[in-house]
Amino acid sequence: MRLKNEKSPETFVPKRIRHRSRLILQGLTHITLAAILLALCLARRPVAIEPLRFLVILVPRLAFALPLLVITPWAWMERKRWLLIEQLLGFLIVAGPLMGVNLGGIGNAFKQAPASDSNVVRILSYNIGPNGFDVEAIVAYLNSADIHILLVQEDTNLWQLQARLAEEKGWYADQYGTIFSRFPIISESKELPDEVSGEKLYAGHLTIARVKSGRMDFLVGSSHGPSLRGPFHKFVDHWDIAELDESLKWQERQLQRIALMMDQNDSQPLVVGGDFNVPPYSIYSAPLEKRFRDVFAEIGIGYGYSFPSVLPWLRLDKFYISRGWSPQRCFVAPDFGSDHRPVFTELVLEELSEKPKQ
Repeated sequence: MRLKNEKSPETFVPKRIRHRSRLILQGLTHITLAAILLALCLARRPVAIEPLRFLVILVPRLAFALPLLVITPWAWMERKRWLLIEQLLGFLIVAGPLMGVNLGGIGNAFKQAPASDSNVVRILSYNIGPNGFDVEAIVAYLNSADIHILLVQEDTNLWQLQARLAEEKGWYADQYGTIFSRFPIISESKELPDEVSGEKLYAGHLTIARVKSGRMDFLVGSSHGPSLRGPFHKFVDHWDIAELDESLKWQERQLQRIALMMDQNDSQPLVVGGDFNVPPYSIYSAPLEKRFRDVFAEIGIGYGYSFPSVLPWLRLDKFYISRGWSPQRCFVAPDFGSDHRPVFTELVLEELSEKPKQ
């Protein structure tokens, strides 16, 4: 005989299962948030990249929010508000600092535009990639956006672009086919000396030209850092840490050489754009970030992702400037067919030359 308030054992089973389910939900939420915070720490600390840090920097960081997409509806059904708040915090961290959102340009958006175009320079930097690009589309964009200088990296079908700009007239080109300018190019530096190493360890490239128009007189450069695409795929497929470490050291050396060559031209304002093949906040971009200003980091809004062109998740293409410039705008331009998207910037030259420099 069962007492009146006594409950059958069957009624306790759902409660035990529900309690266990809530404990699992709580544990998954804490683990996911801890993983997000660890990834943020690894991505933001500019120290040597061990394999884990390397993966955090180069994989799509939006992936860290995927577990939240599963457990958030679960927490909603369980009506656990404090877990929902914790999960919302995880979403905000991923979408904000972990993915590298930049808000530096919000204040700049309210600045008054320059009254005159006499000292304004608009530049587009574009890695034309190994698969070709739409020449007509990019020429149309150069004209519609009134771009003064085009910086190019890689040389696939470059001759088509050279021939098309020659038809447009009013364009000057350097001897390497990396700098196209509506301003006359009055002198050029030699290209950064090439270096040879192991398989798929490509040298860094940098060309600098001096352009002049009226009182405007400055240096502009196009740079291309060594790619880590090959070592990255080998590391993911075979966990080849030795080759990855060798490639990272090689990239560090090449970016240091690029920074040193840029640093030798301190007598005039300098702007260098290109595909540096390294995301911001990396120890390998430190030589550039310590000496020069990252234009998008200073005035850009959003993520600034330029690679890959379809669903980009890395900010590899950038502009660096020296003294004498006041940046106005910087954003990622439309896709023209390459595996990279071009990056646009508008700068105001504050230091106008009174007389030609010798």
